[in-house]
Amino acid sequence: MSEKIRVLHAADFHLGSPFSGLSPQKTAIRQSEQQDAFRAVIDLCRQSHTQLLLLAGDILDQLRLSHEQIRSIADSFAGIPDTTIVISPGNHDPYNQDSPYMTQAWSANVHIFKDGFSSFYFPELSTAVWGAAFTGIRAAGSLCPADFQVDHVSGYPEDTIHIVLLHGEIAETAAEKHTYNPVLRSWIARCGADYVALGHVHEKSGVCREGNTFYAYSGCPEARGFDEPGPRGVYAGTIAKGEVDLSYICVNRRNYFCPDIPVDGCSTPEQMEERILSCLKTTYGDSFSKDAFRITLTGAVPPDFLPNPASLRDKISSKVFAVRIKDRTSTLIDPQQLRRETSLRGAFVDLLLQKTEEARAAQDDKRVRVYEQALTVGLRAFEGEVNYCEDQ
Repeated sequence: MSEKIRVLHAADFHLGSPFSGLSPQKTAIRQSEQQDAFRAVIDLCRQSHTQLLLLAGDILDQLRLSHEQIRSIADSFAGIPDTTIVISPGNHDPYNQDSPYMTQAWSANVHIFKDGFSSFYFPELSTAVWGAAFTGIRAAGSLCPADFQVDHVSGYPEDTIHIVLLHGEIAETAAEKHTYNPVLRSWIARCGADYVALGHVHEKSGVCREGNTFYAYSGCPEARGFDEPGPRGVYAGTIAKGEVDLSYICVNRRNYFCPDIPVDGCSTPEQMEERILSCLKTTYGDSFSKDAFRITLTGAVPPDFLPNPASLRDKISSKVFAVRIKDRTSTLIDPQQLRRETSLRGAFVDLLLQKTEEARAAQDDKRVRVYEQALTVGLRAFEGEVNYCEDQ
C-alpha cells in the first residue's frame, strides 16, 4: 500500500459570475463572496497541509476577468507553495489564446492541462494526475481515450497513485448526445484510476464507485442562484493506492433555499407576512436573514383574499438577502358544490374538475397541478381582478 496523500478536490467556482436578476449592489456582494469562498479553499489547503489541490474546471465564469482578479488568483496559488495544484480547464474557462491560463505567469506549483489527454507525474507524491483541457466552449466528443487503462501505462512505478481530473458530464452510453465532454461510466470502471475528480455538475455527487475506481463531482463552492440550493463546498481528505477517504466541507458564504410555506387560513397580507417570517426563522434559524429564498406559497385561503406576491416580496426583501415568491395557494371553497351551480362559474368549475379528474386517472401529475392552479386563478377572476404573479 502506498503512502496516503492529502487531497482537496474543487470545481466550478465561476469567479466573476454576472448574477443576473440581482441589483448591481448585491451582484458586487455575491461576486465578493465567491472570491471569499475561493480564498477559504486556499486557507483550507494551508491549514490542513494539503499536498494536492485538484481543480476540475470552470474556476472562472468567463475568460475576460480583470487583470487584478487574475493576479489575485495567481497570488493565492503562490501563497500555498507546498501544495501542488493541477487544473483541468472547463467550458467556461477553456485553454486558448485568450485564456489567462496561457497569458498569466503562474507559480511553479501550478500545473495546467493544455489540450489532449496527458499526465503530470509528481514523484514526491508518488502520484500521476491524468486529464485534459477544454479548448473551446464545447467538447461534443469525449476527451477520454477509449483504450486508456493505468495498468497499460509504462514508465511509472508500480505503487503510483493514479488520479484523473476532468471537466465533463457522466454518460451511460456512447450513443448519448452530450456537449461537454461525455465521460462514460464504463470508462471510469475500466480506466483503473484510484480516483476520478470531476467538474461541471454543480451538485455534489457523493463519493461513488465504478469497478475499483472512486469518483465524485464536488459541485460548486458558492451558489449562483435558486437552482443551486443549500450549503456548498469541496471534498477533502486522503487518497492512497486503492483507497479514498474524502469528506465534504462547506465553504460557501450564503445559501439559497426554495421552501414551500403553507399559509392555510391567512386572510390578510399581515398574517401571511408573519407566517412566512415565522416559518423561515423556525426552519433556518436566526441567521435566515443573510440567505436568499424562492418561496412557494401553498395551502387554502379564503375566497375574498387574494395573495399579492409582489407586495409580499417588497415587504420581506428588507428582512432577507433576496426573495422571490410564487403563489400556489388554492381558494377555501368546495368546488364540488360550485360545479352544480347553473351559472357561467358553475360551468367553468365543472369543466376544470373534469379535466383534473381525467389527468388524475391518467396519473399525469403535471397536468393535475396545471388544472388545479387554473381553477384557483379562474375562481378568483370571478370574484374580481386577479393579480397573478409568477415571480421566478
